[in-house]
Amino acid sequence: MEDAIWARAARPPAPHDVDTSFGPTRAYHWPGDGEPLVLLHGGLCTSVIWLPVIEALDGRDVWAVDIMGDVGRSEHRAPFTTEADFATWLDEALGALGLDAVCVGGHSLGGWVALNLAVHRPDRVVSLVLFDPGGVAPLNMNGLAKWGMPTMLGSLAPAAVRRRIARRTRNPMAEDKQMCRLILHGTLRHRPGIPTRGLLTDDDLASVSAPMTLVVGERTEMFDSIAMRDRVRQLAPGARTELIEGAGHALIHSHVDRCVAALTAAQP
Repeated sequence: MEDAIWARAARPPAPHDVDTSFGPTRAYHWPGDGEPLVLLHGGLCTSVIWLPVIEALDGRDVWAVDIMGDVGRSEHRAPFTTEADFATWLDEALGALGLDAVCVGGHSLGGWVALNLAVHRPDRVVSLVLFDPGGVAPLNMNGLAKWGMPTMLGSLAPAAVRRRIARRTRNPMAEDKQMCRLILHGTLRHRPGIPTRGLLTDDDLASVSAPMTLVVGERTEMFDSIAMRDRVRQLAPGARTELIEGAGHALIHSHVDRCVAALTAAQP
């Protein structure tokens, strides 16, 4: 299922599997120019979710990593017990890929993973670009269900229904039957292996030394967008914040140009 989506890529990536103390990790590479950019996907997804953004970043050196414990092709063989373990895994994976200090972009769960790396392994992070990240504002579980369930069930619906779902959820991905099927499959058949992710503490957020960009959908279903923006402004006053009018949680698909601009501006 995932292979069929990768096959649609205008420029297919080179897959890499590297060993870590928590199990082998899958990453995909698009060689190019500039500082390496590492992208981390949202929950119940894989790196393939980044394809629209990566193709718009044509010419940039990009890596996308399947998050350990989620539904991708990283194989979780030793459990995480703390958030620090999660940072250790990603630190080891980046080292095994030959990457030193990198720019990191993360969406949703991937945003939490990126922030967690910046807190526990600050030397690894040149800059952070966070798209509707976890860990900054409380998760709205009701909003998550109302946004996620129609997208997954759309994989069983005709095209006309998927178009309506896409409009209602501000999520163009909902029109893609293969992508919806991938997320549904992962939800039903995967047991998450990710440690409980509460909010980052004020001290954690304030400790992030890397230049940070926060990009939030004004109408994100997952979080209070204003509370998220204001907390980052308070604790990381040097951070750049952007609220995309009318965007929901799927902003990396609905507003590709704005996301690419944020990633490009963050490159040293």
